[in-house]
Amino acid sequence: MYKRQIQRVARLFITKAVFTAFLIVAVAITTGVFPLLPRQFTLCSSLTIGIPAFLLALAPSSGPWRPDGFLKEVARFSVPVGLALGIGILTGWLVGRYGLGLSLAEARTVCCALVVAGGLVVVMVLEDEPGRRRWLVGGLCIVMVLCFIGAVLLAPTRDYFDLERATPDMVYAWAIGLGVALILLVVSLRIVKRLLGRDPAEAAAPVG
Repeated sequence: MYKRQIQRVARLFITKAVFTAFLIVAVAITTGVFPLLPRQFTLCSSLTIGIPAFLLALAPSSGPWRPDGFLKEVARFSVPVGLALGIGILTGWLVGRYGLGLSLAEARTVCCALVVAGGLVVVMVLEDEPGRRRWLVGGLCIVMVLCFIGAVLLAPTRDYFDLERATPDMVYAWAIGLGVALILLVVSLRIVKRLLGRDPAEAAAPVG
């Protein structure tokens, strides 16, 4: 059972590695500024990767274990999804920082919100199975969103993570970035599905 869970959890971690590498090349190397502070990245990773991966790894799963082509299956999902999220985050950063003139802290808050939203979308894609499991995963994602909102609203956590309260411009930049990420996510998965003849997320989903 747990070997099958490793396949799904691996996609979460590799997806994070892909969009992080993309942002390093696209932003950090060219400008010397990364869209997220280390403490902010820890918060976002915990809410989208750490906690969900821990719980999903322990969740029951049934069906055959298919170890063949493990790395290829992970890459076929994680690379296009990671790039889609990375481009979406980059779009939100550019629109907010340079298009709307947001402060550095505000632009980083937008990127944090994009990482949380995008990461939880990936969790839902990986666990998109009918029945009780879908509702449980959806509930988990809602809890993670509420935790992030709480971190923004509560002064101690907001100050510690160097976050800013949402403004209309911040919401606008976030919406554009998330829209771009979702469009690219759908397009990339459909292209990969046509090339492979099946959905690249199928191997990640629990079967049974």
